Amino acid sequence: MAATEIPSGRNLVLDFVYGTDENGKDIIRSQTFKVKGDSSIQGMYDAAAAIASLSSGSLRFVRTTVISHIINA
Repeated sequence: MAATEIPSGRNLVLDFVYGTDENGKDIIRSQTFKVKGDSSIQGMYDAAAAIASLSSGSLRFVRTTVISHIINA
């Protein structure tokens, strides 16, 4: 039997820059939000932009991660 992946959710991850350290490297902090698996890309981007407007950090990246289960069926 072949293994199968079953998507079960998605996370929206926002990376913010909050300045630089003593070596000149960016200080990055991430915030993760659970979103519906069928959320549209535009909807997630709009949500990220709205959240970023409330943050004191500068938005660096918007990422998504898919959560899934792998089964041998």
